Amino acid sequence: MRVLHYFLGWPPARSGGLTQYAVDLMHAEANKGTEVYALFPAYNFFRNFCPLSDLKNKYDSKVITFSLNNSEPLPLKGSISSPKDFMKPGNIIAYLNFLKDLHPEIFHIHTIMGLPREFLLACKQLGIKIVFTTHDYFGISPNPKFIFDGKDFSCKNSTETWLACSTDSASVTKLRLYQNPLYPFVKSTLRTFKRILQKDNIAEKDFTHKSGNNNFHNEDLKSFGSASTGVEE
Repeated sequence: MRVLHYFLGWPPARSGGLTQYAVDLMHAEANKGTEVYALFPAYNFFRNFCPLSDLKNKYDSKVITFSLNNSEPLPLKGSISSPKDFMKPGNIIAYLNFLKDLHPEIFHIHTIMGLPREFLLACKQLGIKIVFTTHDYFGISPNPKFIFDGKDFSCKNSTETWLACSTDSASVTKLRLYQNPLYPFVKSTLRTFKRILQKDNIAEKDFTHKSGNNNFHNEDLKSFGSASTGVEE
């Protein structure tokens, strides 16, 4: 059996429950003899001219990976500010050719973020079974977490609420940065730098605390000496 999984991408570029579930499932299927393939949405200036790229075993030795280039933006941080950027048509001819060459029996979707509807139409046209395991709310909400201003707004289904959510969304340019191939490196570097700063702050606070205690003891000794000799300083 051949199964094609669509998810947000491999670690360390992507993390969280969705990624871990998809990776664990793909490994389990591969260990049972299933031919497993992965597809993720990408935005790479050097690959955008080609609808799909074969990355072979670049990310995992058990799973052959393909990138869906020039995909729709991924609203990972907040909601959608520019709907038209999320509704651009995909290349259905390229998708048909890709699926005919790969001929998967099942297309397993773990999110619809970044996935053009034309890819689903191509699957339907070729009679490929589609399985959808939802890990977010993007199927019913432009905000995949259903959280705005730290609160769940699922029970506040009003026009005002949806408009307010859109004001908190990142720009398409910023969303594209999360799909940049250099993003994992930048993300890792910033995390390392943050840890170093936190350690320095902790060390500084610890030093200040100890210095404060020493001053306290010195003042006690001085007071004791003054009281015992009768000499005021």
